[in-house]
Amino acid sequence: MIRTFVVDDEPAALGRYAAFVEEYGAPFSVAARCSCAREALEAATLRAPDLVITDIRMPGEDGLTLLQHLRDTGWDGAAVVISGYDDFSYAQKAIRVGILDFLLKPVFPEDMRALLDRLSSRVIEEDRRPGLRRGTTIASAAFRPFPDLPESELPEQVRRAIRFLDAHYDSHITIDEVAEAACVSPAWLSASFKRFTGLSIMEYARLRRTQKACELLSGTDAPLKEIADKLSFPDLPTFAKLFRKVVGTSPGAYRKSLHGAGDEHRSGG
Repeated sequence: MIRTFVVDDEPAALGRYAAFVEEYGAPFSVAARCSCAREALEAATLRAPDLVITDIRMPGEDGLTLLQHLRDTGWDGAAVVISGYDDFSYAQKAIRVGILDFLLKPVFPEDMRALLDRLSSRVIEEDRRPGLRRGTTIASAAFRPFPDLPESELPEQVRRAIRFLDAHYDSHITIDEVAEAACVSPAWLSASFKRFTGLSIMEYARLRRTQKACELLSGTDAPLKEIADKLSFPDLPTFAKLFRKVVGTSPGAYRKSLHGAGDEHRSGG
């Protein structure tokens, strides 16, 4: 079973998220319900979790600080953060501490089921190893910066733009092309995309490409130049510069931190 810690300072949310996991059942089991980072760290000293699902914003230490403390102890489990619209300013730090996936508030039962379906599939892909490796997929293909809107949905035109960007992360695209796919004017889309997601269209595209780069660096032995070409970067220095800006380290150093000796040299970076 995958020992799962659920962490949230709001009792109702904590109970609801834990119930979602319990209702899903195998291979997941709720090993601890924690109302703060301190409780989670104390529980982890008794038995380390395979999976931590935590809210980002909590009094005292936030969810990402909790995960950083766990990483500092050598914990290599899987981490999922539950976040609101304004929390996407934490995206860079989230990548650094090895976030596997995101859930956007409000979290409905079907959202948690879809998350656990994805994680369960990864367990099978990892030959049913007892834990989920940090490097399996740092950011999942399902990640989208949807805002925490009262109506819990984006305008259809913005959704179309996101679907187009997700499908063409490895291509050179222009705002005009995205707007055409969304059936709106470039000016309308640029303003609305920023208003509803908190990111510009190009910022979103860069983040998606960087996330895919993290996935390729952690899951393959492809040379850095090959990854840069696959993601349509004009050259290796441009790829390395953008990657460092988002993740905080070079692609080669990132891969080496995940896989250990010699990977950075072997991959050409």
